[in-house]
Amino acid sequence: MKTGTSFVQSVLATHREALADVGVSYPAGSPQAVLDLLRLPKQPRQHRERWQALAAEGAQDGRDLLVSMEFLSFAQDRHVAAALEPFAGDRIEVVVSVRDQLGAIPAQWQTYCRNLGTEGWPDYLRSIQPTFLGRARKTRAFRTFNRAQQIPAFVRRWEEAPGVAGVHVVTVPPSGSPPSLLWDRFAAAAGLPPVEVDLSVVESNPSLGYGSCDFLRRANTHLSVVQSKPYRRGVRRLARGALVGRRGEESKPVLDRGGVRLGLSINREVSSFLSQRGYPVFGDLADIRLEADPDDAPDRAAEVDDSETRGAVLAARAWLADRVEGVPTTAPESLDELVRETSLLLARLNGWADVAARAETTGAGVR
Repeated sequence: MKTGTSFVQSVLATHREALADVGVSYPAGSPQAVLDLLRLPKQPRQHRERWQALAAEGAQDGRDLLVSMEFLSFAQDRHVAAALEPFAGDRIEVVVSVRDQLGAIPAQWQTYCRNLGTEGWPDYLRSIQPTFLGRARKTRAFRTFNRAQQIPAFVRRWEEAPGVAGVHVVTVPPSGSPPSLLWDRFAAAAGLPPVEVDLSVVESNPSLGYGSCDFLRRANTHLSVVQSKPYRRGVRRLARGALVGRRGEESKPVLDRGGVRLGLSINREVSSFLSQRGYPVFGDLADIRLEADPDDAPDRAAEVDDSETRGAVLAARAWLADRVEGVPTTAPESLDELVRETSLLLARLNGWADVAARAETTGAGVR
């Protein structure tokens, strides 16, 4: 998770024909097939059908089969076994991408905010710490973060599965690197034949600024009744239409001391694991920072300025006003009321009727 997978998958999808010409099949249905597999053992027959069809498609045309889906990192032993079952006798190779946690943690919070999470950045950093007063965390923030960052565990699970010939590691280049560098590393790790790609036509999953993320997590207090799939579809559309363009105007969340220590701890564990296992590395393990001074970070992360969040909400409200009838000319003065009104407009645009029903019995939300 949070290692440039959306970018890589977009390159693959937009060059599917070019890949086929050099003997590589990248099936359009692979994401849903992976999601089906992760629903095992419930309805085992139905949840294998798409994956088995995908495997059969690859066998028919004689091409190499490439599947890219970051949720494969969530697979438990039963999922891995079901995934590899149709490929008995084939050569299977695994590519895993890893990223410096000092950059991945803020990205993970953004994903949390774009998936109904409600904790602000300073509280999120507290929530993802492994323990509190000696007790294991049980918060949703900790569960989702920890699930995504158990890199040694899930790499070992795939490596040790019968039929897997090897594991290849891609390190995500530092911030500011040209996008082509990540693609080149992935293509080399996956053993792709030379293929000319046009990165100008590739879509990615663009990041948002601090104020926009803060708006979404506030809005989530009003949208909690929405099912995850329609929620993600509606928020993705809103983000691309109204919020992505604000990145240059907004600040970025900054780690506190605890966040720096946590990031370094995970980095050291991952770097040591990868070095000990001796996997081929495409990139540089030095991209995963092992040294930083936590004392340079604040004891508690700074809250985003309310004016920045308000700017993001107003941008979202203006975008929604072009698509929803009856938006009041004057926006509410209170930030909480502004977020609430904008959340209801988003619900109207997407037909989330339960949100309006819930709004009748709740207040303006929480900070």
